[in-house]
Amino acid sequence: MSRKIQRCGCDWKCGEHSPQDPSGGGVQVACVIIVRKTVVWDNVFGQREAIDILRRALESNSLSHAYLFFGPPGVGKRTVAKGLASVLNCEKGGCGSCPSCLKIAHETHPDVLHIEPEGNFITIGQVRELQHEAELKPFEGLRKVCVVDNVDSLTLEAASAFLKILEEPPSDLTFALLATNLEGVLPTIVSRCQLVRFKAIPPGKMAEILVANYGFSPERARLLTKMSGGILGDALDLANSPWRLERRGVILGIVQGIPRADELELAEAAEELVLEVERPLGKLKVRQERELEEAQELAFDSSHAAYLKRRFGEKHKRERNRWKRRGFEEILDIFASWYRDLMILVETFDEDLLVNIDQVERLKEFRGVSTFKLNKALEIVHKTKEILRFNVNALLAFEVMLFKLREVLV
Repeated sequence: MSRKIQRCGCDWKCGEHSPQDPSGGGVQVACVIIVRKTVVWDNVFGQREAIDILRRALESNSLSHAYLFFGPPGVGKRTVAKGLASVLNCEKGGCGSCPSCLKIAHETHPDVLHIEPEGNFITIGQVRELQHEAELKPFEGLRKVCVVDNVDSLTLEAASAFLKILEEPPSDLTFALLATNLEGVLPTIVSRCQLVRFKAIPPGKMAEILVANYGFSPERARLLTKMSGGILGDALDLANSPWRLERRGVILGIVQGIPRADELELAEAAEELVLEVERPLGKLKVRQERELEEAQELAFDSSHAAYLKRRFGEKHKRERNRWKRRGFEEILDIFASWYRDLMILVETFDEDLLVNIDQVERLKEFRGVSTFKLNKALEIVHKTKEILRFNVNALLAFEVMLFKLREVLV
């Protein structure tokens, strides 16, 4: 058990805190909160330095009003940000199992705000809503926390408004801003935050984590590490989502069939790619409806039920957008991994460098394709990925991609 000292202004009448006077003079100098072991960060691996920065700040009562977590996607930035919100609002310092921690984990806590791009950008409307929320006192927690994902996607107008909040933040609001790198974040925003770097986990280390902490066989751990691109969270999600592995099989079948496909088969393949993006959304919708029903059963009255419906609606919209973006990215990443693997076999014959290590024999059947053609294929896939970041017709984008791929590969 450890101690955390902070000035909360409660005059020690809240029942949770007690005065401490190190001088013995009878002067109330601080509030001492007994904090049990923080568990909300226990399953974040490979980011000890980042978490230690936050732990030291909490222990020394020197928490910054704004943190900027930056590093590769999928390494735990969002998890650590939600964990920080739990530590600041949980009576036990981040137990991970109390109502407050569970609400934060499920992104339904009224005092933990989440902002992420609507489409490709965070808009001025979203920032104005944040300005309004920031002026309100915590509804049921000890402190408000705002998690801003992809802070580098703020429009210029939104960034200007957001900067004003950072310059004069409410005393009871902490920011956790997330970005993959600092280059796209306005320097004026960067300068007002404490930077916390998150690092990619080396593939060998990640495979060890999967074996030691999650019980996977070495072979399974190696395949998951390769398929996830070295992203631990994605590796675990792959292992727990059989439908993602099934989707991978469908995509690889389409990729391998492109050179021999006729126009009708390519058009049907494009439709199948769209279905592979949309199919998981049906499962997500069922889960979201059940989640909302369970939450509304606990509502105090009709106004609270309406509030819960709005909060869950916002959360569910973020989830749907996130799942859809991830679906497009994952499909195109599978395409790209196939062509990169072929290039590796053509140029180096080093099978240890392959991503699709369970497809070695199938890859060898396509080794006759030149590196020039494979480079062209990769360019087409990357171009499609860029196009799909915008609100375009996905079916048309996939059709164009497949026809262009056949053109360069035959």
